[in-house]
Amino acid sequence: MFVESTKAVRSMRFVLVVLGFFIIGPFNCAMAQMPNGCANIGRSVQSNQQITITFKNSTREPLNVFWVNFTGGLQSYKQLAPKQQYVQPTYRGHTWIIKDASGMCVRALTASTSGLVEISSNIQLEIMASPAGFAQGPSLGHAFMCIEMLLNQGIKEDCFGFYPKNGGTELAVGGPGVVNNEFDKNPVRFSNIIASGKWPLSINLRASILAAINNYDTGHYALTDANCIDFIDAIARIAGLKTPSRSPLQTPAKYVQGLVQMNPN
Repeated sequence: MFVESTKAVRSMRFVLVVLGFFIIGPFNCAMAQMPNGCANIGRSVQSNQQITITFKNSTREPLNVFWVNFTGGLQSYKQLAPKQQYVQPTYRGHTWIIKDASGMCVRALTASTSGLVEISSNIQLEIMASPAGFAQGPSLGHAFMCIEMLLNQGIKEDCFGFYPKNGGTELAVGGPGVVNNEFDKNPVRFSNIIASGKWPLSINLRASILAAINNYDTGHYALTDANCIDFIDAIARIAGLKTPSRSPLQTPAKYVQGLVQMNPN
């Protein structure tokens, strides 16, 4: 069965992902906590210095903005739809938190100066494809996926693809399939990706995708209608993405390219 794992690889990708989670804009608001927790956030303090914060929801799910009052209680101020932003008047030293629909805190800050606070998902789904022939032995190409989570300790990344269990003997007639960890199966693929796309995930969608991976791990593999592309197609549908039509002659790269075109970031 599938087991999550953590690998410290692709340092450049690590830098890019981390940069994507910092507050952006001409001014910054002092961060009081990393995005994935608010346990130690403090209450607001009295101030007469007025400022404004622009909250921007860059996730694919609604978010709720709360002010932490002077006694530490939460006061609801705004529900932000996906891609929506609004300007919130406040005071220096006032504390704000943002929660997702499940009530989990995704951002906490203590305001210091006026500026933009952009809330991005700390979970990302990336779907990739390598070209035909880029594998050990003959290959029609390969499609696979990764789930990245931004944690206080850094990036946790798990990458998986669907394979014939017995090393390719099922290609013609079909047979048992298996989900393999791509870091263990063929890590050289990461150096020759010809199509890729990345999309934010909620914690609930991540759980649904991991459940689907477990189900595929005991699934049937067939080159024509139950291969690595079909695995990725199922994952993309769970993530709520629009998916290209499937065809027997479709290559992994063509599928992923179509997926990216239909779901621009």
